[in-house]
Amino acid sequence: MRQCRCEVGRCARCVCVREGQQCDENCLCFPERCTNRGVEHFQDAKEEVEILPAAMDPNALNAALAALAANQQLQQQQMQQHQNLLTALTNRLLAVPAPGPPVVPPVPTVVVRAVLDVDVKYSGSTGESIQDWLQMVNRKALAENWVDGDKRRAAISSLFGKALTWQEEIGVNLIQWNDWINGIRGAFELQLTESQWQAMVEGRKQLPDESGSTYVLDKVKLCRRRAVPLTDAELIPFLIRGLLHPGIQSVMMGNPPISVNAFLIEIRRLESISD
Repeated sequence: MRQCRCEVGRCARCVCVREGQQCDENCLCFPERCTNRGVEHFQDAKEEVEILPAAMDPNALNAALAALAANQQLQQQQMQQHQNLLTALTNRLLAVPAPGPPVVPPVPTVVVRAVLDVDVKYSGSTGESIQDWLQMVNRKALAENWVDGDKRRAAISSLFGKALTWQEEIGVNLIQWNDWINGIRGAFELQLTESQWQAMVEGRKQLPDESGSTYVLDKVKLCRRRAVPLTDAELIPFLIRGLLHPGIQSVMMGNPPISVNAFLIEIRRLESISD
């Protein structure tokens, strides 16, 4: 005899399956299902065989059920998260935007046209006084409330000759006013020694047909070229010593004015008396 190769649920009428026997000449399996014997060994089945379901391990069943429950819970959590996200996006789209701060139009900037008088020029020649030119720039700036940037632009507009060449090559990189004015001074201002300055100032005398005010204003420019600046009180004696008329000079020495402006007022008064 040979071991029956039939399986439960496939050869439902097999005697071997039903009674745990081996195949022999009495096997009643269906010939179209049994793979153990030839067709000539099959006979019609005498009775039906009940197919019993295979038994399952309880632990495996519990594990499968637990995994299924966990998977369902995870899916529910994910669906809830998606629903919350959709709700938040919908609320954001439907929400009325909060009013922003009112738009205030910018205040138009007032452009200051910093321009010097047409006769204010500086070329950097040895015959020019950079101090005189700078005084005219500062006087205009004070009268029109210029800031440092305005003064720099106005001063540049008055340059020509060597001074303009200096601006194009060097001054263009000196953006701050103090740096710019120190740079052009260093390039063109003639630094006199004390003895040179003394000789120049003492040599300037009032001319016979020159008014006192013209003399004073011109000599003040020379006095300002000293390496160490003079105060008005220190400058007055130089002005007195250069006066043409001894009588006016004597009065000034007896009661010297306290400032250059006071000196101008006094010399006009004295000249009007002596005429």
